[in-house]
Amino acid sequence: MSLRDAHIKMSKSDPQEMSRIELCDSPNIIKTKIQKATTDSDKHIGFDPQRRPEMSNLINIYAGFSGLSIQQVCDRYTNMEKAKAAFKIDLTDVVVTALKFVQDNVQRLQQDPGYVDSVLSKGAYQAREIAEENLVEIKRKIGLRWDDLKSYSNNYYRS
Repeated sequence: MSLRDAHIKMSKSDPQEMSRIELCDSPNIIKTKIQKATTDSDKHIGFDPQRRPEMSNLINIYAGFSGLSIQQVCDRYTNMEKAKAAFKIDLTDVVVTALKFVQDNVQRLQQDPGYVDSVLSKGAYQAREIAEENLVEIKRKIGLRWDDLKSYSNNYYRS
């Protein structure tokens, strides 16, 4: 859910950039977004989606990225002084660590456009082969002659 309003989904179409964490956000941007994420006035960490939707949203994010249960996340911050501040720092670390693998791969792909082009070309070729087989079968089933099929196949690869 959105970092600014836990009643709406986190979305790249939201005009508020602070409402979402993007896969390629830098650690500093992620930190800023999490630190400014909407919570509530309660000083403790607690999961209550009805009464505390924003805090519950952040706990869900933490649990999702860390692999811990919601209860385990909450238990880490029980009876802790300045629990929210510590929680947001830890949440930042969890998110940044989890996204590092994706970010490293995106960076590697951006530095090698030839590889991306070759993957796209290979995929397009394979898709054309599958599409041709399917079209030939469909045309056969609806009763078109082989010459019509052969003509279609030859024209398909010229375009």
